[in-house]
Order: sequence, then C-alpha cells, then structure tokens
Amino acid sequence: MQKIELEEYARILCLAKSEYSYPCVTCFDFDAFLQGASPVAYRRKHGNMLEVEELIKRQLVSHDLEEVKDGLSNVLFWGFATFPLVWRKNVREFRRDVSYEQLKDLSVLIARLESFDHREMTVKGVGNVGHYFMLLHYIPSLNMPKFSQMSFTSKLLMFLSPSTNPVLDSRIAEFAIDMGIPPVSNIKIQNKTMKLNKFNRRIYGEWSSWCIDVARQVNELPSSPCRDLRAVDVERAVFYCIDADRDAAVKLLLGPTPK
Repeated sequence: MQKIELEEYARILCLAKSEYSYPCVTCFDFDAFLQGASPVAYRRKHGNMLEVEELIKRQLVSHDLEEVKDGLSNVLFWGFATFPLVWRKNVREFRRDVSYEQLKDLSVLIARLESFDHREMTVKGVGNVGHYFMLLHYIPSLNMPKFSQMSFTSKLLMFLSPSTNPVLDSRIAEFAIDMGIPPVSNIKIQNKTMKLNKFNRRIYGEWSSWCIDVARQVNELPSSPCRDLRAVDVERAVFYCIDADRDAAVKLLLGPTPK
C-alpha cells in the first residue's frame, strides 16, 4: 500500500480522532475500590480525555507523594479500564508493592523535567522528542512495580506530556509488526512484553518523533479539518482504526506523502 496525499491523510486522521472512545475514567477512592467495592461505584467519569489528562497530570506533578501514588494508580486504573478481570488486581499490587523511596525518586525526576524551559529536544539518530523522553532512561533503575515495561511507562509519559508523548502498547506494536511498518515494527517483543531496554527506548523515541511530525504537518495544512493535534492524538487515531478500519490504520501508520 502506498502513502496518500496529506489532504486525504488529514481527513482520515481527524475523523478517527473524533471517533476515539476509550473510557474517560479515573478512580476517586482507591481504598474503597481495593476493599472489594464495585469499580463502577468509585469510578469518576469524565466528559473527555482532556479532563482525564489534566487530573492525572496534576496528581503526578504534585509534591505530595500520596497524590503521586494516586496519579500512578490512575494511570493503571485508566489503562486497565477495558480489562475488568485484571483491573483491581494490578492496581492493588502496585499500591501494595510501591515504596516511599520509589515514589520520592520518581517525584524528584518529574520535578526536574517539569522545570525545563524547552519542551522538545533533538536526539541524534531519533529526531525531535519531548523532554520527558529522558524519563525512559531512568525509570528502569527505579524498579517501579507495574512500570517496568514499555506499555504502561509510555502511558505515564503520555499523561505527563500528551503533546509530545504517544502511547506505545502491544496493540499498536503487534499491528505494526504484522504490517511491517516502521518505526514501530522494529520494536522487540519478548514473552508478549516490550522491555525498556536501550533498543526499545530508541524505537519509542522514533515513534514519538514521528507522531510529533505528523501532528505538525496536519496542523499546518490550511484545509485541515482539525487543529491543535498532538502526538497522542495521532496515536489514538491509529489505535481506533486498528479495530474499526484496518486499511485506514495502515494508511495512518505509513504517513502522508512528503511535500
């Protein structure tokens, strides 16, 4: 399949973005949720994903470590929202196993990155990425429960900076591998897990740079049907199309023809 013109690409991307419908939920009482109450009883339903992003970002950048813990728990709560059989289990294990030292070390790293003046940087051989890309290099040393592989670590980065950090989960990775579409098709999956090794961190950087560039191209198109696209919006459009329209997902992953 060949790449398509930017105008048609923008139409498909913007339509898929508008159709993306992953649950817009967070939890407002983890103690009650983990004591056995129905997840629905303690699920906060938001009007859109922007509200979810703002709440979780506020928790993650807080100087209160309990808030940071809730923010990380909400990354898991949101990410497992469509997997009810493991929803509670994963949140419970994280809250049980994470240590004060791990939360403190992560909070210090986030505070340092939040203080950066420049939100994008150029990585040699990778391209333009968000400054939170650097967090991928430090996360493995923290041994943070549930955040030791690419899928949920990329979700953490996304909530910290959705404009520059898309999610890279198994659904997108496996589809890209099946279709043979780089850069994501180059990711290494072992035992159904994308480890946070040096090679996979580089592929995530290339994926982020690609999403940032696609969003910029569509935003700059005078006839674009949508504006203010972010890296995460490009990823979500692909994610939606993998289930709804696989041909469209292939077209999106191939990217538009160069101008």
